[in-house]
Amino acid sequence: MDSIRSFLATLAASFLIAGCAGPTSAPVDPASLGVAQAAALIRSGQLTSTALTQAVLGDIAKRQDMKTMVYVDAAGALDKARRRDAEVRAGARLGPLHGVPFVVKDNIHVAGWPNAAGTSSLKAFVPTEDAPVVQRLRAAGAVIVGKAAMTELALGSSGKNWNFGDVGNAYDPARFAGGSSSGTGAAVGARLVPAGLGTDTAGSIHIPSSFNGTVGYRPSVGRYPTNGVTPISATLDTVGIIARSVADIALVDSVLAGEPQAALPAVSAPTLRLGVPRNYFYADLDPETARVTELALAKLRRAGVELIDVELADIETLNQKASFNISRFEPKRDIAAYLKANGIDLTIEQLANAIADPGVKALWINAILGPGGVSEQTYREALDTRTRMIALYKETFARHRLDALIYPTTPMPAQSLQSGPMYTLNGKQQVMHLIYIRNTFPGATADLPGLSMPSGSDARGLPIGIKLDAPTGNDRRLLAIGSAVEAILGSIAPPPRP
Repeated sequence: MDSIRSFLATLAASFLIAGCAGPTSAPVDPASLGVAQAAALIRSGQLTSTALTQAVLGDIAKRQDMKTMVYVDAAGALDKARRRDAEVRAGARLGPLHGVPFVVKDNIHVAGWPNAAGTSSLKAFVPTEDAPVVQRLRAAGAVIVGKAAMTELALGSSGKNWNFGDVGNAYDPARFAGGSSSGTGAAVGARLVPAGLGTDTAGSIHIPSSFNGTVGYRPSVGRYPTNGVTPISATLDTVGIIARSVADIALVDSVLAGEPQAALPAVSAPTLRLGVPRNYFYADLDPETARVTELALAKLRRAGVELIDVELADIETLNQKASFNISRFEPKRDIAAYLKANGIDLTIEQLANAIADPGVKALWINAILGPGGVSEQTYREALDTRTRMIALYKETFARHRLDALIYPTTPMPAQSLQSGPMYTLNGKQQVMHLIYIRNTFPGATADLPGLSMPSGSDARGLPIGIKLDAPTGNDRRLLAIGSAVEAILGSIAPPPRP
């Protein structure tokens, strides 16, 4: 990593933002480009993949203080970018992501690169094959530049990591980036890279998206392949996407789902019926989160969106019984199987004992492997409760004829990296991690495709996210709804450039 940092520092010091290919040679600010824009410019010859990749690598080098990346292959990325440019010149058939730089979370296998999953005992594990989602990115023409930081073993919602360093927020590096896909969220939010992959079990895509002012998408489970990914829970895990717009999410979604590229169906605001579940998801919000969210809902109403107050009866109780027990039972089974399948000479107990994060270690030792662990009977009951949750959501969507549910992604914005595990919200002391996953966990457990996007900024300029959940399997419809909502809410200001 030191040699890579040295290379990138040299590159950053000497780098002049490369101009567009072609007679005008007008400079392009890479920080302004999303996935679709960059791909279109590269395809038309107005920008080279080499120039864009150099810019991304230079920006990553300049922002090492944010600790968004744990591994960068600068030489390999530039070599791949040059090949992408040669394919453009040769008139080859180009994929929808041709030449666009991406990052992937450090629990998604990339052949020849370490896959530490945020923990020290896996630092030496180097997969020999790309995960299928990475294969699909490459087949579509993407240039993978490196592995993004994450919380240890994808457990935790802050972005803090005792092994690789704490990831800083795109809008204020002294605050949380969110987890567990912290590096991807912060890198995309800081305009270091157009997009990246993360994973999600309880909110690990949506929380960093909310904190960093990006769009984060968790698909229905099974829409993307998850082999070649360090697991937590086979029932709940999925790969997800973090980008700067719903259009970019839709483009990458088709690639990862193995579907032909197709425009999203048109959705007009006056036809939308969005459910507002105030009984749980709007309770006990940070005052600024509540204010910004209500302003966003008012914008939607003025645009003609019909907002219907709904109640998800007993959702808090159902979530407690299903979500936590599933996510605490399955790791010991699924990670043990992963270690064995990948020839990693490590027992599940050794893995747990080597965890550096005291909170994650305590969870593993006490609630996953130890005496506080979930029994087989409790796990089976949790699966039954999950079935009830799924039925509750399905009935709610049908009874109110809803296109989606809408609510704040997190009850409060990013807090200081110096914060402890407890936080007093509205006079009540709570575990901060539980505050952050409170709104995201139920939909993930019920297998609802979810989309988080910026709804505005608080008085300090920190992003506030708003989340849409759609019925299971309605992934493209959700993205179409998200595109319509995004057009109404507008964008937030990008973070300041150093």
